[in-house]
Amino acid sequence: MLSFQHKVLPSYKVNREKWNAKWEKDISEVYRAAANVPAAATAQAFAASEAKTPMDDGIVRYAAALKGQLCVLQRDLTSKAAKRYAEENFEEVWTQTCSVEERRKWILEGLVRTCEATVEFEPWRQWAPETALDVLQANSGRGFLNLLQAILLPDPGKIPDDYRRIPNAAVEQRMGLSHSMDGNKPLVMPLLLSIQRTLFITTFCWNVILAFVRPSVFELYPGFSLKRTPVR
Repeated sequence: MLSFQHKVLPSYKVNREKWNAKWEKDISEVYRAAANVPAAATAQAFAASEAKTPMDDGIVRYAAALKGQLCVLQRDLTSKAAKRYAEENFEEVWTQTCSVEERRKWILEGLVRTCEATVEFEPWRQWAPETALDVLQANSGRGFLNLLQAILLPDPGKIPDDYRRIPNAAVEQRMGLSHSMDGNKPLVMPLLLSIQRTLFITTFCWNVILAFVRPSVFELYPGFSLKRTPVR
């Protein structure tokens, strides 16, 4: 499995533009390389690893806890987004009133806030190539709205039994997700990576909306405490 674990990145605390540019460059390079590695081979490597060192109950509980937080967050994000669309005409303001530079500021703020959530979050960005600026800025900012819509739930009043995934063939190939079943027993690691990917993207969308609508307020869903990074 390819990883950013040993890569040195500029800190967003020093220069968020350079930090983001380095992330986007590394993500692009990694997925180009991953395209040459069959998903089945990745899944087989995970299977061999898990056969040699079975996932302990702690990791399984960790994955279940993340999944539960993600389901709650997607419910809360759906409710928040519905309110912004209905009461503040968010779509029109985001796509027509905001300039490219203004959207860029809020997108970068959302990324920084997300990576500040916990020390775990920043490495999870490697599973979210959809968070590149050119993707999110596409079609007058509708790239971000499309990403947001992909994770909104049909019922904002109900916590779902499972989270809403964002299909991405390149990511799933790199995770080996489509080949992660061994009989009736799923491999733990690809499923955990999928949860981490979706939690990162969902938290990012939450933070962009919150920063855009209420830039002086810094909050996240219950269970995380964050330090404020001023908007630059």
